[in-house]
Amino acid sequence: MVAMTTVIRMHKHHALGNDFLVMEEGETNLPIDPALAVHACDRHRGIGADGLLKLGSSPGPGVDLTMSLRNADGSEATMSGNGLRCLVQAARRAGHVHPEKDEVVVQTGAGLRAVRANAISGGATDELVAEMGPVKLLGDTTDWVGPGVERAAFADAGNPHLVMLVPDPAHSPQLETVGRAANERITNGVNVELVVPQADGGFLMHVYERGVGPTLACGTGATAAAAVLRSWGLAGDDVAIRMPGGESHIGFRGDAAFLGGPVSWVADLDLVWPLS
Repeated sequence: MVAMTTVIRMHKHHALGNDFLVMEEGETNLPIDPALAVHACDRHRGIGADGLLKLGSSPGPGVDLTMSLRNADGSEATMSGNGLRCLVQAARRAGHVHPEKDEVVVQTGAGLRAVRANAISGGATDELVAEMGPVKLLGDTTDWVGPGVERAAFADAGNPHLVMLVPDPAHSPQLETVGRAANERITNGVNVELVVPQADGGFLMHVYERGVGPTLACGTGATAAAAVLRSWGLAGDDVAIRMPGGESHIGFRGDAAFLGGPVSWVADLDLVWPLS
């Protein structure tokens, strides 16, 4: 007997190389399940991405869209700053929000988040700023201070983070080593950021995302790192975080954080699921 298959239209987007696949609720009634996420995000046998997003319609007044997210390993995630901005770009391109609407409100697993368009190019790349809400500072930890790491702290930006200050990149711990160790030791895992101060006041950051591994950029990671650095007195209300994929800008208004930077559409694709 031949198994029934469905063709799923997906949209691929990235923010500084942190890439996501977006599937629309109207395209299919399929759930955003672990097996689908693992296959679609596989960079050799699937399409390839750091995560799979499902774009849903408004659940009620005052909310424009909903967002569901699974990491590349199939695990569920509550929040992604770059994923959120990719989802809104996909929604604009697909006509789910009016092209002249300045602010789009999205229901995420971490609560309501607003995304503002600073510049809509009409091309592949737009400038979008996401309201990330207040970052919960969970305190310094000495457990992760050691060779190459001067200071460390936990924070929550809608998902958990461990931010480590590395004064000298020549003596930095290996990202994958410390990322894997933290995810083995900490219940439910954690995103790990190694942050190096730069001479011009900005910061270089490398990130290990739980459920993914090293990524070119991380929006919640940049936001959490900026908030921790600000609490340590090393950064002000406007922080430049430079990652392998490029630079994000995090601004603070009181306790509220805002994540800004470019978001790019890559392609629209059809995925046959399940595999026969």
